[in-house]
Amino acid sequence: MTAARRALGLCAALAAMWAGLGVLASRPLPQRVDFSVTLDADSFTAPEVGAQAPPIVLEMLDGGQFSLTEVRGQPVVLNFWATWCAPCEAELPELQALAQARPDVRVAAINAGEPPEQVRSWLAARGLRLPVLMDPDGRAAAVYQIRGQPSTFVIGVDGTILSVMLGATTRAQVEQVLGPDA
Repeated sequence: MTAARRALGLCAALAAMWAGLGVLASRPLPQRVDFSVTLDADSFTAPEVGAQAPPIVLEMLDGGQFSLTEVRGQPVVLNFWATWCAPCEAELPELQALAQARPDVRVAAINAGEPPEQVRSWLAARGLRLPVLMDPDGRAAAVYQIRGQPSTFVIGVDGTILSVMLGATTRAQVEQVLGPDA
């Protein structure tokens, strides 16, 4: 085979590939958010902005239960935190101020894996009285694919995740996502 024939064959192959790419480019690619759902009992894709927030039901530190699906119709702020987390200590007063200033927003601080007595004494020592949910076995943290604390999910009235904030956040940052009339 001559060099000219090889070059011609290569050009034809490249042209066919290029035409195929044009067909692909004309179709929208699936968005990762379309797959941010439970795939099977043991496999999850981390929830992200634009996806529906995974439903959770957790016991509240002060008694009762919190169900994310039951508060649909209200904006929700889910914050995963721990007593050993210094950035959490800085942000929880901000989230408490948000909860007090915005009764239209459900703020829920989720503590994963720590004993209730430890959580109560830690909160009392800091004068914090915000709604705390207990995730003793870390199931909610696993469903939300928490890789570090604090992690905050701002959820809209329709259950869609509006923002995922990793690291300490402020009341102002959350309110900016929520807008004045969340």
